[in-house]
Amino acid sequence: MTMELTVRNVTFGDGVLICAPITAENENAICDDVKQIMNNPVDVIEWRCDYYAYCQNIDKITKTLGMIRNITDMPIIFTYRTRAEGGEENLIDADVITKTKYIDMIKKVADTGLADIIDVQTEYLGELAKDVINYAKKMNICVIASNHHFDITPENDEMSKIFARMNNAGADILKMAVMPMCEKDVIRFMDFTYDMVNTCNKPVVTMSMGKLGMITRIAGTLTGSAMTFASVTGASAPGQIPAHTMKTLLELTGANNIKKTCNIFLIGFMGCGKSTIAKSLLDKTGKKVIDSDSFIEQEENMTISEMFDMYGEEFFRKKETSFLENLDMNESCIIACGGGMAIRKENVKLMKSKGIVIMLDASCETIYDRVKDDDKRPLLKNNMNTEYIKQLMDTRIQHYVSAADYIVATDGKTPECIADEIVKHLNNLK
Repeated sequence: MTMELTVRNVTFGDGVLICAPITAENENAICDDVKQIMNNPVDVIEWRCDYYAYCQNIDKITKTLGMIRNITDMPIIFTYRTRAEGGEENLIDADVITKTKYIDMIKKVADTGLADIIDVQTEYLGELAKDVINYAKKMNICVIASNHHFDITPENDEMSKIFARMNNAGADILKMAVMPMCEKDVIRFMDFTYDMVNTCNKPVVTMSMGKLGMITRIAGTLTGSAMTFASVTGASAPGQIPAHTMKTLLELTGANNIKKTCNIFLIGFMGCGKSTIAKSLLDKTGKKVIDSDSFIEQEENMTISEMFDMYGEEFFRKKETSFLENLDMNESCIIACGGGMAIRKENVKLMKSKGIVIMLDASCETIYDRVKDDDKRPLLKNNMNTEYIKQLMDTRIQHYVSAADYIVATDGKTPECIADEIVKHLNNLK
């Protein structure tokens, strides 16, 4: 599970952030670029200093960085990309940067406090990387450890070793960009990204470059990549998509804005469609689905009806509470709750502390129509009629309403329509 990192109220590891690069050569153009970026759906700005005409003049760099900061409150990434890893290096008054100059530049930029995040090429620095990263972090600057391959997609073993070195160097965010030679490279790299996201416990940013790898730039909701780079005034790498187009594509994936570490609890009376809606939400969000009743039945190796008959209802209710207590608040699941889950105050407190509670509402006639042929409802045993269902619903409805963060009427709606409504509501919470 990825640990989240918040920089200026922007959270890495919670959905897919959009970062736009500044690639202008002079101060006026750089300031114009910042203003244009601010009018686009962008979360983070990256200043590619290596495009700057005076990219090794620390006084001019500091002044320009200050100008950028005065224009925007957005998180700023400072990046000097060396030519060895695809950098532009538009030099007027200097030669290709040396490691000594590169390290000195990063430390002096960190000293200013004007950048929120600094990109450090850890493979380029080798054993020197850890010292540079530690220096920046002592200045309260976050660090992206980055690695770029403009000619190949390395084998997984090699990439794993690189990620391990970036992680061990102490960086806050781990980034890798590769160039695919074939479709299999793209698929392999997406699968590799997913593994790294679930291994490194830090935000991971990856992209496969060029037209062939373009799909990876919009696939963060599947792979877990925390940020994608999109162009506003100019692209800094092959395959970057315009920011407005990127925003639309991310929204079309369905889950980009839903908090990844947010559990969704579906509550409501038996037969209101919790299990069915959970499956529709799975298709739209990719979140794992847990049916609390089924989970408890598997744990106890008996049906709910058997638990009621052998141990009584109170035994089962305690099992529901135990289920919630043991649920990881960061696991990010859709939980289809049993009909009585929201009756206990301690259950409601646990659900609200670990996620968002959605009530599915349905009429007693709709409920009856859905459960009339189900003989696995112990509370309706010998009472399968609309009158009794209404009586039981009346005793519970206020508990459901009080527990819910949002209520969805389900009568006459398809599961897909209901799931869309829930996703839309959750997106609006951001």
